Amino acid sequence: MNTIQSKDEYLEYFEEMIATDRLTIYRTETNLSPPVGIINDCVQLLAVDGDLPRTLIETSHSQVYEWATDTFEAYKQQAELVMASDMGITTS
Repeated sequence: MNTIQSKDEYLEYFEEMIATDRLTIYRTETNLSPPVGIINDCVQLLAVDGDLPRTLIETSHSQVYEWATDTFEAYKQQAELVMASDMGITTS
């Protein structure tokens, strides 16, 4: 969130995504390690070196998908829902 809010170019893209009303944002202080993305039935795992991304692994393997969705839901239960208005973004 800090990165998005601190860089104008990211904030502009983020505001456009928020305006679609198809994006839900949650915030937590806990780092998800490794960084995981879930898009439809595809799981993305990001290997990083410090703050630098090194490798992106994508898979649709059912056991990886189950692990990723279970892990993501556990983090989501501990997270706080962030509204666009909380970030000073207005939507129509």
